[in-house]
Amino acid sequence: MFGSTKKKPTATGKKSETQTACLPKYTVNCLLHHLLIPKSRKSCLQNVIYFGYIQKNRLTFKNSQIMMKQAKILFLIGMILFINIRSTKEKNPNTDLSAALVFDSVRMVDLFKKYEASLKPRKYIYLTIDDAPLNGSAYIDSIISVEKVKTSLFVVGSHIKESKRLLKSYESFRQNPYIEIYNHSYSHANNRYADFYKNPNSVYLDFERNQSELNISRKIARLPGRDLWMLGDRKKNVRQTGTTAAELLAKNGYDIFGWDVEWNFDPTDLTPKQSIDELIAEIEDLCHSSIAFTPNHIVLLIHNQMFGKLTTKNSLQELIEKLKDSNYSFEYLSSYSKLTNSHHKKDTLQTAASMSR
Repeated sequence: MFGSTKKKPTATGKKSETQTACLPKYTVNCLLHHLLIPKSRKSCLQNVIYFGYIQKNRLTFKNSQIMMKQAKILFLIGMILFINIRSTKEKNPNTDLSAALVFDSVRMVDLFKKYEASLKPRKYIYLTIDDAPLNGSAYIDSIISVEKVKTSLFVVGSHIKESKRLLKSYESFRQNPYIEIYNHSYSHANNRYADFYKNPNSVYLDFERNQSELNISRKIARLPGRDLWMLGDRKKNVRQTGTTAAELLAKNGYDIFGWDVEWNFDPTDLTPKQSIDELIAEIEDLCHSSIAFTPNHIVLLIHNQMFGKLTTKNSLQELIEKLKDSNYSFEYLSSYSKLTNSHHKKDTLQTAASMSR
């Protein structure tokens, strides 16, 4: 429309890479002339149309879908801006278009920024809290309610039987609309993990007791002291004690979750080992890497007891707000399970289709 692309022969007679013929600026000026905008007010619109068109042509030869989408939207922004201003002038010839030009320019730039952001892959964070309920549960419950973020809570039945206060905390968790309850075993292995996993059937019965007595509806579990994953055919860290017990649980319908990043703490004084900024940096580094169990989906492990003693270093609210500022979407592990199952079904269908050919 505004220019053309052409190929120039090289000295050997072969054609070189396609070169872009620059858009003649007088062509844009001719278009702008119909707007009756003073020359000093044409530059913004001219640059949008000119830059958008040139980028569109150049990026064609980079064979990049995302970059082409960006270039096309730039070109469209320029054309929409041109049509809007011309329409305004036709409806009211006496209108001073300088204000309209500035307004439309800002509006179109905002539109492009939103479009560009939509091209980036979304980042998901799964906030998981283990060993609940313990001291600090009331704080967790209140922050989740204020921040309104989806949170996954792994509960231990024996903790609830310890006191009426912890039972009350558990009931508050159940009533919180932003919290889903999952299974972390009844006994938490009595913190003797090696002995606990020697008898896989005993482990299974321990989880079943927790599931039944606490009336947990979803069959999602995390093994005490084990970063072990079993989601359908996807597995990770299976060369450790506890694998046989995990397989038994999985066989009986449980999804077994490990974690991608842990907010570590010192058990002697409950203080975190990473600052909030350091933790977020770890999450960011891992998010798009192949080390994560699922790229762009980060499962974050935090322990309930970390909040038994509150300081500025272990502010759950600050962590959540900074994750929001980093454009993370909070999700439940039940959604992660559905995501994995849908991928598994898709792979199965593709395999079946290839075998039938």
